[in-house]
Amino acid sequence: MKRFSTALALVAVMLTATAARTEPVVEATVTDIFGFELRLTELVLSRSDDPEAELPAASLEHLQLAKEDHSAILWLVTIKEATFEPAENDAVNVRAVLQEEDREVTGLLKNASRYAFEGRLPDADDDADQAHVPLVETRSLVVHTEFAGPNLPTEPGDLHPPMPEPNEDVLWVSSIPPGAEVWVRGVRGPSARRWRDFHRLGETPLTSRVPNGTYQIRVMVPAELADELEPAAQLDERANPFEHDGWEEIGFRRDAHIVASVTFNVTKREGRAAAVNALFQLKDQPLDEVVETFPSGRNFQYNVPGVMDRLRERGIPRAEVFLMLQALARGGKIVWHGEEESFMAEVTPGGEVEITEAIRPEANEQED
Repeated sequence: MKRFSTALALVAVMLTATAARTEPVVEATVTDIFGFELRLTELVLSRSDDPEAELPAASLEHLQLAKEDHSAILWLVTIKEATFEPAENDAVNVRAVLQEEDREVTGLLKNASRYAFEGRLPDADDDADQAHVPLVETRSLVVHTEFAGPNLPTEPGDLHPPMPEPNEDVLWVSSIPPGAEVWVRGVRGPSARRWRDFHRLGETPLTSRVPNGTYQIRVMVPAELADELEPAAQLDERANPFEHDGWEEIGFRRDAHIVASVTFNVTKREGRAAAVNALFQLKDQPLDEVVETFPSGRNFQYNVPGVMDRLRERGIPRAEVFLMLQALARGGKIVWHGEEESFMAEVTPGGEVEITEAIRPEANEQED
């Protein structure tokens, strides 16, 4: 192991334990409170195990900061530069400028003495040699690794009419893929007597100025539309080719020309938009192939960094987070399945993104 000067030893302790290799690799310079600089590769933000700690364990992936009314995720690979200042009660004030759009993130890191930056020294004799810098002795961090952000579409989308603003007095219905049939039935309100049975509104996407009230909105995929998907859906009377719409199993039937449908209960209020976006997601397909079936262009606007943080907080891998962000920009809705959990993300009028638990894939094995 290479010998360090006495000064450098104040900020770097060489460890011989094999380091956990976590992607993505980050190279950075850490400056301590004495002004010494230490260049690290494979930077890891480690933390002592403590089951009573308020915050989840930190890693190369993220550092959770407390804010006034919520928490913020500081994802290390996105940092451009950050400063650390001691605060009361074993806390550190963090101010970071992120590489993406020079966005600034600030917050309070609690239990700071439990955290440390660890990483391999570029000129270390052994790959297992690690430098250890306590976060409470850290003054600044500069990350040299270039952050490769999500590959979101930059061209305007071709979804017309687009999702309305919250104060637009319309019913908006869309689907993935677009071109599905829309039927409506009044349940409560002026249309309940007139539309006792389902009434055809048209094809997605569409807007309609229906009276205020409660409706059942049925969105149905014609066989011709499913045949045009790439990759093509395997249409089979014994198997449903589509995922559920977040919660419900997509109905599959081969009568007439309809192969799948889903029904939503929707309340239209005065002066407010009511929005339905039906997701017919091909099941048993890799996420990148699923996204390829979505509309082209950027059809939905939302806070990309904020949603990225929230998806990462749920343990979704970075590559799949980027695919989900692309899907939200193109189609406005996506379901993700992990080994143990499933989540649905959906853009709502006004650009908010709702992230909820979704039904597990096993439910799709049941035939309707």
